[in-house]
Amino acid sequence: MFDSIEIDEEILKKTTQCECDFTCLKNGDCPGCDFKGPIADDLIFVKPKQVPLECQYALLFGYDAYICRCPTRCEIYRKYGK
Repeated sequence: MFDSIEIDEEILKKTTQCECDFTCLKNGDCPGCDFKGPIADDLIFVKPKQVPLECQYALLFGYDAYICRCPTRCEIYRKYGK
């Protein structure tokens, strides 16, 4: 399924701080966090696989949840629901 992920070049160009080499596009999974739910088109809740979550796009929210602002990851959610 994830072999067919297509993200607009414009979105990819906005993702300038990705430290994971766009792993989410390669296998549909973020190495640092799991998707928990949507907030808005450009924000999603994620749960880190280890704390603290070292990601330029992650903002701590509460005790163990983060808000993800990664343009590419949020676009994957918008287009594919994951």
